[in-house]
Amino acid sequence: MNADRPMLYYLFQTGCSACRAQKPIVDRFEREHPEVRVVRLNADPTKRRAGEIRDDFPVSALPAFGLRAPGRERDGRPLVTLREGMVEAPAELAEWCRVAATRVSS
Repeated sequence: MNADRPMLYYLFQTGCSACRAQKPIVDRFEREHPEVRVVRLNADPTKRRAGEIRDDFPVSALPAFGLRAPGRERDGRPLVTLREGMVEAPAELAEWCRVAATRVSS
């Protein structure tokens, strides 16, 4: 894992229609922004690690996104900015990442 790149976490559930609608947007964002590592996390409650994912990313709605900027920690844990809900286009996701990285780094 390259700690020098920002990481975008995409939280979804397989049975979630809104999450399925986000998949092509996240895929395109990943192709257009290789400087950001995209990590997909299935938060489906039937999955074994779902509880751990929900502990690390305390969101109440899916789809959700988290951004970890490199080198930003508190108490030895990476700082992550969270966003719940859908994005309309890869450009919207890129802009949120830019703003979230600034927020995390300040």
